[in-house]
Amino acid sequence: MTQLILDVGGVALTLPESKKGRYSCTLKYQSQDLTMASGRLVREVSGEYYEVKYQYGYLTAEEKGRFLTACEAGWRQPIACSFLPPGGDTLQTASFLVTSFTFPKFMWSSDGVPMYGDYEVTLREVYPHA
Repeated sequence: MTQLILDVGGVALTLPESKKGRYSCTLKYQSQDLTMASGRLVREVSGEYYEVKYQYGYLTAEEKGRFLTACEAGWRQPIACSFLPPGGDTLQTASFLVTSFTFPKFMWSSDGVPMYGDYEVTLREVYPHA
């Protein structure tokens, strides 16, 4: 099942299905806490947003290049992502920024084809829901 698609400039990278809990999509709240003069705590919630974390085993050299292109673009500007929301079974699409990612590391070569692993990406939805 597809969990995450990164779309940069109309070129979509469908990432392989991550297993063993290495994909998560969490609904977070955009909020601010304020302590009143009486000591009472109040919280202003201005919206909800999704945070997506993805990690997968291995990439080929071609997949690694496309992954890095998408992540580096997502540092500078929002990118369109299709993602599997919590409790959902169909993909949703929204704009995300990359908040962190690790560069894939060379692991081994198979018949002269390099394989890369130990990488992950964390994305945050740009526009909170009302």
